[in-house]
Amino acid sequence: MRLRTVAAVFVLAACASAALVAATSESSDVEAATVLTCNTVKCKEGHRCKIKHGHPKCLRINPCAHHHCKRGHYCRAVAGKPECVSKCTRKKCSEGKTCKLKRGKARCVRQKDQINPCAATLCAIGNQCVVEGGKAQCISVCASVRCKDGLECQPDEKGNPQCVAPAATNPCAFTTCLVGNFCQVENGQAICVTNCATVKCTDGTRCETDPQSGNAACVPDGFAMRRMT
Repeated sequence: MRLRTVAAVFVLAACASAALVAATSESSDVEAATVLTCNTVKCKEGHRCKIKHGHPKCLRINPCAHHHCKRGHYCRAVAGKPECVSKCTRKKCSEGKTCKLKRGKARCVRQKDQINPCAATLCAIGNQCVVEGGKAQCISVCASVRCKDGLECQPDEKGNPQCVAPAATNPCAFTTCLVGNFCQVENGQAICVTNCATVKCTDGTRCETDPQSGNAACVPDGFAMRRMT
């Protein structure tokens, strides 16, 4: 009877040990399954879960990885989003040249190939257009003229510069006009006239003066120049 009891104890102990091993193995499998999956991992915006070295990790997503840009442009991540920009943004050209795309490649070309800003700018009589800082500016035709001692430069009736004796009786010599106007003498008196007075525009357009520079330009009917703040 005692032998049967001892045998039964050994059998129960063996069964308990086997059950414990099985339970431990099952627990390890569950733990491994939990560790090796991204199903329960939540990553912040712009990141994606991937298994690295047996563990899930949140890795940054490259927005440009699957984003294609047109020829001559490349993808750049801006605020986590893909943006196509011209290759000219990386191209540095020497003075007098500018970057242009040719067959998808950034090339430095002479600036003379660009449109002259003065081509669309009309200046009043006695003024000429020059490009300063890439912008059109109207300056006096006398700005670059040097006269002999005792003479001074003044525009003639056609706006051409001429060196004449100082006209003490010239009313415009002591008259200052507002921006967008110029002084002319009529019947011996100084009168401020808008720069558009000497400009002729084509049909469907009219002349307006820029509120800041005073330059005259032909603009489409219904268009109004506004002062920039």
